[in-house]
Amino acid sequence: MNSDDEKACQFQWREKPCQEPFYKQHESKPYCVLHFPDVAKKEQFEKAFEKRLDPEDENYLNFVGVWFPDLLSFLNQTFSALVDFSGAKFTLGAEFTESQFLEARFVNAQFDEPANFMEAQFEGIADFSGAKFQKEVTFSRASFSDEGRFFRTQFEGFADFAGVQIDGDASFHQAVFNYADFGELRIPLPKNEGKPGNTSKFEAHRSKFKKAQFNAATFVRCSFKHACFSEKVEFLYAQVTEFCDFSIVDFNTADFSNSHLAQANFDGSLTS
Repeated sequence: MNSDDEKACQFQWREKPCQEPFYKQHESKPYCVLHFPDVAKKEQFEKAFEKRLDPEDENYLNFVGVWFPDLLSFLNQTFSALVDFSGAKFTLGAEFTESQFLEARFVNAQFDEPANFMEAQFEGIADFSGAKFQKEVTFSRASFSDEGRFFRTQFEGFADFAGVQIDGDASFHQAVFNYADFGELRIPLPKNEGKPGNTSKFEAHRSKFKKAQFNAATFVRCSFKHACFSEKVEFLYAQVTEFCDFSIVDFNTADFSNSHLAQANFDGSLTS
């Protein structure tokens, strides 16, 4: 390779030419260190990665197509601008517990190991369309002030949405689930030691949705126990192959047209 064009990074999910310098070839294609698909790049990777965390950098928070060689950890991190992980590959998983996002894109991202968004806060649109979670993922007690997009998202492991709150449209059209929990989260409260007859008490967090669509979504098993839908929820053409629990759910308007729900439990559910 002689020309700069021949050395331009050829990562799969590029929307515009990558400006990072040439690092190595993989399968006869040139790559920069951020997009090079191999774990043996950690030291060089960290330097390039840190640059994109600098607000003065023109590629600030742009992680499109980045191939992460290690666990990505952003515990209690605040992202004050759009953060874009579209097409990124998380080889050892991702940790975003209690992080705050202005706007987030994980379109077509791939998580090979567990991912954690517990108690994360999404102020703007959170787009996980086409993402693939190969192991368990938790959005337990996460809050979405705007849209939560999970169009055609694949959840191969346990999908934990217990206690989630989505104030904008919740779109799970054609999402594929193994086992999913959209039910109530119960957190044990500290025991008052020393008092006779002490019993365990819990703080309950119901999953809350405004408008929600699970049209053509497929589940092996799912639970929505104690969930609350304040406006319309749709399960058109949805399929559950083993068991689904809709007990004690508050529905405003619900449409299950043409759905197939194996062993469905609606005991105690209410409709406005």
